[in-house]
Amino acid sequence: TSEAVEQKCPDVHPNADSPEMLHVVYASDMSQVEGVQASVASVLTSTATPDYLTVHILVQQSSAKEFKRRFGVGAGCHSIVTVTGV
Repeated sequence: TSEAVEQKCPDVHPNADSPEMLHVVYASDMSQVEGVQASVASVLTSTATPDYLTVHILVQQSSAKEFKRRFGVGAGCHSIVTVTGV
């Protein structure tokens, strides 16, 4: 028998309630996935305070599976939070 693997999807930012939190929002489709990846990488490496940065990426449901794969988000997760940006 196969065992179900529980996937962890951390989705609460430790600084979520901070008034200093900066939110960056992208809305995209599959034709722009590489550009979004490059932009997110640039924002994360350029910020002086990554602990106070949250990146949101909005996509159509039909593109969600591929975006998740490209960004390393587990198939069972709707969102993830990483303090390091990785």
